[in-house]
Amino acid sequence: MEQLYVLDPERRPCALALDYRATVARECFDGEIGFGGEDVRAGLILSKGADAPAPVLSLAASVDTSMRRSWSHVRATNRHVYLVWLVRQGRLRMRHAAGHHVCEAGSISIFDSSLPFFSEALVDAERIHSSLFAVVPSHQFRTYIPDCRGLAGAPLDARCGDGRLIAKILGLLYEDGDRLDRSAGEDLLEIALKGLRRLVHSGGRSAAPCLPSRAQRLRALQSYIDQHLSDARLSASTAAQALGISPRYLSYLLKDAGVSFVELVSRKRQALAHAWLTSPEARHLPVNQIAAMAGYGSLAQFGRAFRTHHGCTPSELRRRSLGGRRPAGASADDHASETRPRTET
Repeated sequence: MEQLYVLDPERRPCALALDYRATVARECFDGEIGFGGEDVRAGLILSKGADAPAPVLSLAASVDTSMRRSWSHVRATNRHVYLVWLVRQGRLRMRHAAGHHVCEAGSISIFDSSLPFFSEALVDAERIHSSLFAVVPSHQFRTYIPDCRGLAGAPLDARCGDGRLIAKILGLLYEDGDRLDRSAGEDLLEIALKGLRRLVHSGGRSAAPCLPSRAQRLRALQSYIDQHLSDARLSASTAAQALGISPRYLSYLLKDAGVSFVELVSRKRQALAHAWLTSPEARHLPVNQIAAMAGYGSLAQFGRAFRTHHGCTPSELRRRSLGGRRPAGASADDHASETRPRTET
């Protein structure tokens, strides 16, 4: 992290405000800066994590600060950005033409640099204010949230669901952004902005809606199957026992969803096997190993199921996908095993 500004208590308040204003204008946008009260002996540190994919800044202060951004400030700059502001401790108060908002600790607020506003970062009873905020270019922000009217300053809940996700990503980008690959950072920012879109559309409450018990059970079943897909012993009875429900109720859940347990597991295993067989990165894996990884007890069983789903043997699909070359480690007996008639009971 880079410290952009550290309050010097030995300097006069007007000089401090001018210095801080210049720093904020360089990193975000311009506006008149003020420090609350007569005593500026308390501290203020503005720091920045990595610049890419978007700068994430930290404000740690033990004195109230404010910014007034007028139409003259807006007209004087060609840079249009949004701040996604997470209040960790203290409060954030904003006033603008559309209303007056107060964001408590555990809230997310949005700043729009194209609109005038008056904002205050206020300390709590312990005289602490702590915030993180990302500086997101307008075109990037509007890709995920095209309609920004009425969002400025309104508190969004950062304590559950998507709000917690956004808070975690802002913290990660601030703390470790300079150690992340750029593409990884871009992916994280995209996830945060998508979460913000969901948070906005839910009216600021990011908690997932209360699901009916059947939907919860079905989601838990899907998760259990995904986690145990490679286990050849996976069955409806073991799944029901793990979920704490009866096999009869499990059958009822699946019937209501229009699928059987065997069909659900088979679809997932075949999709996984298909992905491995057609991936150049997995060309070194012999078909019998892929069969075992996908949860099949034998190559012959895998081959029969594969032909039913895809109309060809695993080896035939792989040869077509990989240009007719036999992968390293593939056995000449693989194709014969895949097509061998079923003899076991």
